Amino acid sequence: MSDLKAAQQVLDAYSAAVSAIVDAVRPAVVRVQAAGRGGPHWSPGRARTNYGSGVIVDAAAAVARDSGKPVLVFANVATGIEPRVRERADALGLPLLQGTRASLRAMEALVRYADQGRRGRQAPPPSPVTGDRLLALRQWLATHPAGLTEQAGKRLLAAYGVRATREALATSAGQAARLARQIGPPIALKIQSPDIPHKTEAGGVLLNLRGPTAVRRGYREIVGNARRYDPAARIDGVLVQEMAPPDAVEVIVGSALDEEFGLGGVWVEILRDSSLRLAPVSRAEALEMIAETRAAPLLRGYRGRPPADADALADAICRVSHLAADLQDMVAAVDINPLMVLPAGQGVLAADALVVLRA
Repeated sequence: MSDLKAAQQVLDAYSAAVSAIVDAVRPAVVRVQAAGRGGPHWSPGRARTNYGSGVIVDAAAAVARDSGKPVLVFANVATGIEPRVRERADALGLPLLQGTRASLRAMEALVRYADQGRRGRQAPPPSPVTGDRLLALRQWLATHPAGLTEQAGKRLLAAYGVRATREALATSAGQAARLARQIGPPIALKIQSPDIPHKTEAGGVLLNLRGPTAVRRGYREIVGNARRYDPAARIDGVLVQEMAPPDAVEVIVGSALDEEFGLGGVWVEILRDSSLRLAPVSRAEALEMIAETRAAPLLRGYRGRPPADADALADAICRVSHLAADLQDMVAAVDINPLMVLPAGQGVLAADALVVLRA
């Protein structure tokens, strides 16, 4: 039997099997999973690529056409998907995903989005930055083509009403000690450079410092570390920052722009469990995002800790989502890591922020 005839027979059988399942259970979404030999991770030139990878994609396309259901294909392997298979899926209009967990979460989000559409999505609140203020913010961002330091990123967040820790920029060890005395212990020191966005990797962060001697020594240490890490880096100075109180709950709030679809999304993450929505989000959606994380009970108080300010966290999520939507042509990503959620009624504090501008 020729390879072409064999491939057609496998395609027909595979399509019939998937179609039978769709007809029997009438699902909202159809997933076609590829695993093991013949899946979309097979490399070019292997004997069964045509009726392994190709069959899965073609069968999924046939089911999508005949059933009218959303259909996606995913592989549960860690290796890359064969480029010709991805091109084939793109040509047929099929989503081709990788990773079981990510794919199932995408399906969950699709179903949830459809449910929201049927119920009617609650309108997000108006953006806190409009008109002349938004224009001025855009002009300010345009003056930072090399990127934003943490301090500049927090200035952007402040424009949207997201409060940051008390801090000031020092350009000498002595000035750092004086600022630390004004802010009060314990103190964090962080290198500030548009060329070093990931400060920890450069040895550019010290925490829980007390006393002028420790602060002066810390200043010299992290500046030295930064110089060794990137001798050509521009160093603006060292950020002298208050430490958040120990009873705060650490979360991550951020946004990212999907380059393919041109849509901004906002997320909240607690203990590596995250929830994602399209920006901007309503307050109800922000509260849903918080509730969807497995660690949401941390915000309600545990082991004698007071309940955290979940309302302020929801407000911050809304504000970051507006930033992502308003400035999606200029800002590629925002990462507030961590955002400290203080006890109820005390709000939130952005302890660190990374804002990535679009090239």
